[in-house]
Parts: sequence; C-alpha cells; structure tokens
Amino acid sequence: MLGIWYNREMIKIQDTITKQETIFNNQLVILVVSCILFLVSSVPVFAQIDLTSGYTLSSNDQLASIIIAPNTARRVAFIDLQTTTDYPALPLDKTLASVVYSYSLLPAGNNRLAQPITLAVRYQETSDRFKEIFIFDGADAKWKHLTGGIDLDNQELTAQTTLASGYLAVFSDKLNRSEYLKEELNSPTILVTDAASGEILVERNSNIARPLASLTKVMTAAIFLDNNPGWKKMVTMLKSDDTIPSKIYVKAGDKISTRDLFFATLVHSANNAAKALARSTGLSSAEFVRQMNLKAKELGMNNTEFVEPTGLSSGNISTAEDYLKLSQNLFTSDIFLQATTVKKYVISVVRGKKTLKIAVANSNKILNSPFIITGSKTGYTTEAGRCLMIRAKNKDNREVIAIIMGATVPGRQWTDMNSLLAAALDSNNTLNLTTAK
Repeated sequence: MLGIWYNREMIKIQDTITKQETIFNNQLVILVVSCILFLVSSVPVFAQIDLTSGYTLSSNDQLASIIIAPNTARRVAFIDLQTTTDYPALPLDKTLASVVYSYSLLPAGNNRLAQPITLAVRYQETSDRFKEIFIFDGADAKWKHLTGGIDLDNQELTAQTTLASGYLAVFSDKLNRSEYLKEELNSPTILVTDAASGEILVERNSNIARPLASLTKVMTAAIFLDNNPGWKKMVTMLKSDDTIPSKIYVKAGDKISTRDLFFATLVHSANNAAKALARSTGLSSAEFVRQMNLKAKELGMNNTEFVEPTGLSSGNISTAEDYLKLSQNLFTSDIFLQATTVKKYVISVVRGKKTLKIAVANSNKILNSPFIITGSKTGYTTEAGRCLMIRAKNKDNREVIAIIMGATVPGRQWTDMNSLLAAALDSNNTLNLTTAK
C-alpha cells in the first residue's frame, strides 16, 4: 500500500511539473515572440520592406540622404543617417558648410560595400568658396574629399562611396580648390597661413617632424641677435669653419665682420658663415645649441630640436607648424627682412693688409615673384629634401606665410611655392586645375 501511495503521489508531482514546464515554455515562446516583435519594430521601416528596387533614406533634418541602387539594396539589412555634434576634428584648412552627419549600412566586410552608394548633402553657406563632400574614413583616421557633382540652385552636393559607415559633411576651402592644388604639389609638407590673422589656408602634414636643412639658419641668426657682440666685430675664419657645399670662398685667417657673416648666413645660406657667426657670440658650441633649443621651447616649438647651427645634420628637426611660429616671431625684425630678401650682397673680407670684395647671391629663386617677398629662407639636404619658407604680400597688402618641406623632385620647391602664392595672393587666379581625381 505504501508503494502504491508513493507511485500515485509521484505521478501527481510529475503531472504538476509537466504542467509548469508547459506553462513556462508557453511563456518563453511569448517572450521570444515579443522580443522579436520589439526588435522588428525598432528596425527602421526601410529595413523591413522589399529593397530590391533600391531605396533613399533622408536624415532627420531632411538635408542629407543616402541613395541605394537596386543591385546594392538586396545586400543591405540596416541603414542609418543622423545629424551629429560629436565628430572628428576638421582639416585645418577647411570650414563647415553644412551639418555633420553619421551614417552606417550593414552588413559590410571591412567597412566596405560591394557596390557604391550615393550621398547627397545640402549646404547652407552662401559664400562662393569651393565646396566638396568630405567623408571621415575611420581606417585611415582622416577626412577625405569625394569627387562629385553640385546643384547650385538647390545648394546640394552629391558623390559616391563604397565606405559603409563614417562621418559626412560639406566643407568649404579657405583657399579656393586647395584639395586639387595639393594634389599637384610634390612637397609632402605644406602650410600656408594668413600672416595677419594666422588663419590656415592650405595644410598637409604640417605636424610631421622633418629634417630642417638650412631652414635651421634662421634660428642660428636669432640666437646671434640675442647675443650680438656688435655689428662691427671682426671674426677670424678658422679651418674648421670650412664646410661644403654652400659656403663663402674665404681662407682660414681671413677676417669678416659679424654683419657680413649674418648676411652671408641668410642670403647665401653659407655654412662656414653660420659657424663663424655662432662662434662670434663667445658661446661654446654646446651652449649655442642649448640656447637654440631654449628659444624653440619659448616659442612653443614643442616638436623641434637643434643639434648644430648650419642645418647639415639631419638631427635638426621641426614641423611646419613649429617653423611657422619661428617665422612669425622673427620676421618682424627689419634686419631679418633685409637679409632674407636682398638678391645680392657684397662681403668685405680682410686678408692681411688687403680688403677683398666677395659678392654672394641669394639662393632663393622666388625673389623674382610678381608678389612682394617680405621674408624667406631656403634649405636642402638629401635627408630633408627641398625646403622653403616665404612670406609675401600682394598689391592689396594681403600677406601670407608659406612653408613647404621635403620636396623630392629638383626644382619642385620653386614651382610648388609659386602655385601656393598664386592661389593665395592672386585675386584673379583661377588655378585652372582639373576637377577629376
């Protein structure tokens, strides 16, 4: 009897458990279905409809849209396009002409779509400055311009991309068509600023530290001025001063005034003159270099280092951003302006009882520019490439400072600089550059 009662009770318990499991399973099904319905309701309606004929999604402010072609739509499961205020820093030489948007399309391998989509963005800026769609590529961590079309009547730009997600906006060039200008330039580092406002007009890799070559001599001349023993002091040239390739052709024992050494250093970029000029201050080589680096820090040149005064060492490095600070600070000095813009200079060399006259020419070929050159310095070594800094103004007194570093093709520092000055200072210049990438 006890066994029968036990079995009957166990059957009752099992029936109860089975009923509870059934109830639980039913509840679980209901929960899963509810979740699915919730997720489906959360997915934008365009992800739930038939996209085989293509689709166009507009942003919440109706000023931007993504246009998906039919053959692309079949592969799209999710799409989003929203305005955003949280976006990567803009390129230094651009201003926003539209709202910034974030967008995404899924699925996508390596953030790339098999087929391109069309992006359309309307802009509000009314200036006639050149405008382009830019997209932020997270893989390269940079904004990239997209070649496309423009509808001036509707103030709308369109372009295509295979990038599946990113940030999107219309940018205005601070200097008209600067992206196409930069594509034609050989110099890997470019920086052009308005001398009065400091506004950056054209920029590329201006924060990359590179060897300075003879651009170093501007700081050498600056430290000399800080420790100037007098313009008439005579300095005896030493055999150790003799340095190729650029030099004044003098002999050990010749005497030259500090003024002439100063001009030879900046006009002709003479390495032996730079060495003698540094020695004329009475500072040791180590102390002179220490002061070069101290002054750099005072000017906020945090990515700059000097190891000697001529620029022949690749250890003298700086960025265009840093060198701009040096140029802004030093080229307010009349003696700097004179020494870096004169085409020729005559040096007096005392050799025994004789005084010789040696003419040196400025190494800067931009001095024949149609613009007024108010400051300049050239530089070249194999490691540094071809470097050039120019301060120039036009007839309307608009003045710019332009710096290029690292040009690899002989002579391209001159053509690159001419292009930059023409774009920045010639109000009638159209650049005549192709719009095709």
